[in-house]
Amino acid sequence: MITPDLSSPIWVLPLVVWDLVWKGVGLWKASRNNQRYWFIALLLFNTLGILPIIYIKFFQKKHPESETWELGILWDKLKKVFGV
Repeated sequence: MITPDLSSPIWVLPLVVWDLVWKGVGLWKASRNNQRYWFIALLLFNTLGILPIIYIKFFQKKHPESETWELGILWDKLKKVFGV
């Protein structure tokens, strides 16, 4: 039976990258939405990305008009590029 070598720190690297990515996205979204308490919670607690994922999925403020607005800007830029 092969047992993993947990004394080597190389297995920690993917977990650190995973946590940093989710924490960064969660902090950015909490900051942009002026959700101060979520920002502090995401900053203080290290949950390997679980808390940021929960925040992003269920608790961030939703702005339905922002998607339409961004698509409108993209459409306008494409029309300018292709001369339509």
